[in-house]
Amino acid sequence: MTDRRREKSGVLTRASPRTIVAAALVVLALVFVFQNRQSARVHFLVVSVTSPMWVALLVAGGAGVLIGILAAGRGRRSS
Repeated sequence: MTDRRREKSGVLTRASPRTIVAAALVVLALVFVFQNRQSARVHFLVVSVTSPMWVALLVAGGAGVLIGILAAGRGRRSS
């Protein structure tokens, strides 16, 4: 007869560090969205838009990440 031992393991002990970090980032993102629900008027060149603050910040952050990726890729090719 085989001896089967049951380990007491919770959700956090079975989750990888990557999963825990991803879950924490999702929670932080939700807190950010709920704290920035008010509308904001955004002016860019000749365009003026009213949107929730979190959308405007998400678009600006995404544009910054995209510019960073493009700038890093361009620097690698020239070397």
